[in-house]
Amino acid sequence: MPEGMYTPCLAESWTVSPNAKVFEFKLRKGVKFHNGDLMTAEDVVFSFWRYKATHAKLIHDKTEKVEAVGPHLVRYHFKEPFPDFLEYLLPGVTSISWVVPKKYVEKVGDAGFKKNPVGCGPYRFVEFKPGMRVVGEAFEEYWRKVPHIKRIELNTVSEPATRLAMVANELLINAAKHGAPSLSGELHIRVDLEAKEGKLHLSVWNSGQPQGRDEEQVAGLGLQLVRGLIAQDQGRFALKSYKGGSLAEVVIDTRELQ
Repeated sequence: MPEGMYTPCLAESWTVSPNAKVFEFKLRKGVKFHNGDLMTAEDVVFSFWRYKATHAKLIHDKTEKVEAVGPHLVRYHFKEPFPDFLEYLLPGVTSISWVVPKKYVEKVGDAGFKKNPVGCGPYRFVEFKPGMRVVGEAFEEYWRKVPHIKRIELNTVSEPATRLAMVANELLINAAKHGAPSLSGELHIRVDLEAKEGKLHLSVWNSGQPQGRDEEQVAGLGLQLVRGLIAQDQGRFALKSYKGGSLAEVVIDTRELQ
């Protein structure tokens, strides 16, 4: 995180009482939900008690009350010292800090919210088909930096061969859109994905060169394929050659995409 383990997000700042029984959060002003509503302290309080996942009983049983002191100020009172409370707000630990619009949820009900969820993150909900795919689009009024990637589709494909064929097809389609040279012969594509040291490495290589093309040309083609898949001019691109084929590698610094 840019400012350490605890980084301001929807809360600009916070204070903890000496006995760790009272936590006060100053909320960021001007944060919009995907339906256009502004986030307030009432939404935070509502979302806290709405949480029903794994740690709900543990946290709620420790809670004496949660109050919206003002439009942008929330105060949590615990029955006993709870010094670990901030840990439960971290991404990946629980979702108790996820905030939803109170008025919208009360209007459509839980069933309606499940069909069309609304939050205040970088991507707004577009479509969800169980066991098939979920689609999101960049929220242009996101309070932080609007994502460069404007649309995300997460497809569930259980068969490895089918997944590979889909990726290869997507590569070729996007390459054509961005002016990649036409292919002669068959291109055998393999895709490797690796995350390390805050960077995402996506590698594309062919196990056999198209007839009439040398390694440098093939590597250049692979580079254009990767450009088409991710986004033009995103990240840092590098070419490498291997015996039996050529590799195009794109390295994206994920910290720049926050």
